[in-house]
Amino acid sequence: MRSTKILCAAALAASLSFGQQPGAALFDAVRQDDLSALKKQLAAGVPAGVRGLHGTTPLMLASAFGSLEAMRLLIDAGADVNAHNEFGSTALMWSVYDVNRVRLLLDHHADVDAATKAKETALLIASSGADSEAVVRLLLERGANAKVVDATGASPLFAAAGAGNLAVVRLFLDRGLDVNSVDRTGSTPLMLAAGNADTAMAALLLQRGANVNAISAKPGASMVKNGVIRLGSFTPLLLAATYGPAKLVKLLLDAGADVNARDGRGATPLILSVSSEFQDPEIVRLLLARGADPSVKMETGENARDWALKFGQPEVMGMVAPGQHAAAVPVSLHEARNARSGAAAGIALMEKTSSSFFKTGGCVSCHAQNITALVVATARANGLPVDETAAAERDRTLRALWTGRVDSLLQRLDPAGDLDTTEYATIQFLEEGNPPSDVTSAMVHNLASQQRADGRWLQGGVARAPIQDGDAAHTALAVRALQAYGPPGRKAEFSERTERARKWLMGVQPNCIDERDFQVLGLKWSGAAQPVIQRLVRDLAAEQRPDGGWAQNPHLASDAYATGQALYTLHEAGGLSSDDPVYARGVQFLLRTQFEDGSWHVASRAVKFQPYFESGFPHGQDQWISQMATGWATVALSFAQPKPAIAGLAHN
Repeated sequence: MRSTKILCAAALAASLSFGQQPGAALFDAVRQDDLSALKKQLAAGVPAGVRGLHGTTPLMLASAFGSLEAMRLLIDAGADVNAHNEFGSTALMWSVYDVNRVRLLLDHHADVDAATKAKETALLIASSGADSEAVVRLLLERGANAKVVDATGASPLFAAAGAGNLAVVRLFLDRGLDVNSVDRTGSTPLMLAAGNADTAMAALLLQRGANVNAISAKPGASMVKNGVIRLGSFTPLLLAATYGPAKLVKLLLDAGADVNARDGRGATPLILSVSSEFQDPEIVRLLLARGADPSVKMETGENARDWALKFGQPEVMGMVAPGQHAAAVPVSLHEARNARSGAAAGIALMEKTSSSFFKTGGCVSCHAQNITALVVATARANGLPVDETAAAERDRTLRALWTGRVDSLLQRLDPAGDLDTTEYATIQFLEEGNPPSDVTSAMVHNLASQQRADGRWLQGGVARAPIQDGDAAHTALAVRALQAYGPPGRKAEFSERTERARKWLMGVQPNCIDERDFQVLGLKWSGAAQPVIQRLVRDLAAEQRPDGGWAQNPHLASDAYATGQALYTLHEAGGLSSDDPVYARGVQFLLRTQFEDGSWHVASRAVKFQPYFESGFPHGQDQWISQMATGWATVALSFAQPKPAIAGLAHN
């Protein structure tokens, strides 16, 4: 069985890689950063310019995944620095994360303004990085056109504002780029700065004439299988209201921002300010003082009071919902199953609805396919039966989807769904046993280029608690991806990125269980000292409620999402056995609250923008968060079996 799996993994790696044509050994040498093998291939007469999948060359591959020395060897052997693949990408475009690689290519006459079919240039891609000032300056010195725009209408200024690169934004403004330029969604640089909680960036843009009341396009530009994505009609203040900080909100209000602007869902800044675990009472107070109307209702009929009740933050509740208390969601309480039968019921439901979600929704999601991969891997490793045919189909679907995205990832044409899409997909790749490949390398290349200067990966803008809310989860999951799939030729760089992320995670002060869980997991995956991890594990265990569960935040009741995720974290990061009293009490809470159909119900606290559809999972409007909760809870129950080992995410 094991030898077959290894052979299948090797075949899969080949199917996901660029160079499986003449010269495949040369591509593999670049991919593995095996300089000795690379020299042998070149000495044996393999052309340095041999073409792989989609016309990609070894030099292009080396620029993205290999080492600087591999690039030198290929150039010295005659590789064409201006060769491009079928998408128009060149080695220069794929190298812009490293000024030394860029300089090497430019010194050998790389075309600084070459453009892809999506009209991306090296300057546009470089401007999308938080720490790319040296590269941008070098490209400009060598004649790059600063006024280029891509197929989405985005300029280098727009890209740099989104990346939080203040120095580069100032550089482009000094070169005369339009501070109020828009992309095809009607978004402006100020909107990006506001959504990224970047006060310094917003201040600079306002000083240079940014329109504080610019409005992005109405919903309708983005469609999915079941209808319109209800995101649009944003203003800078609407995007700043969720995460602030208060000084940014004040800056926008002082500049004349409309305090009662409404987005494409009818949400106001006040509503959005109370729709996250990270709500700041000072922002709420400021908005109310400037005339925010708490009675305004969204299209769903909910106002600021309704949203405050979902989170229960006392100080905020006192301002917008005085005398009210957070609503408790009824749970199913019945004679408990045992852990094996409870896990089996959860596994069967997750496997079934993972498939039905894809058929009815037309996409792969974190709460359906990605978490199901973790459920199945955990179950399999702990001796529970799983549907191997369904698992193989999920894996095929995932590989087909991401194999077609490689070039887009390297061009920084980021997938819809932002970081979550890529991060959870890498977890599914890992859980399903996929070895490193050019696809996974492109995914971590893309993730690495989105890291902020302080070491974190940023949520920003639109919040959907708890899956998309705050930076700890994004940072931890990005670290896990870099650790699992970072290419050998960039080992030193990825080690430095991991260290920066670890330092940022050390400073997190969690205000909800999701943030606490991912702080611990991120520190575990990034190699933090064991005493630090154990202290945080003890803090997490101490948050267990008398009923055996954990809650999303201190003001809410225990639920399956928080409990399952906490138990997973205690097992993964703390090595907590299912026999431990803390773990055993958590298991009993889950078993008492599991529905007969194998699910758990958790109330949604996300300001919705996706069109509603029935995916096959129960609980109506709460089905997606309940599906994710069922995934975490099922994983936790699966650990309470005789076998303790698990591959992939939960094994390392």
